[in-house]
Amino acid sequence: MRLINFTVEIEDDDMVEFALRKWMDAHVSPKYVKTLKNADHIKDDPHYKKLRKAKKDANNNLDNYIDKTKL
Repeated sequence: MRLINFTVEIEDDDMVEFALRKWMDAHVSPKYVKTLKNADHIKDDPHYKKLRKAKKDANNNLDNYIDKTKL
């Protein structure tokens, strides 16, 4: 099995989000769905950028480890 992760941007409306989740449940059977917080107001903050880079580096390290240990 292969997991595919994607992000969809929709209008800020609970009913729109509910309709999307309902459609996804009916058509693609998602394993995990998460609503991301909007961080546009801090995207230029140096501390935020440092944290995002650390998270990206950690994810890359994890992906590399998984790739190296495949049977």
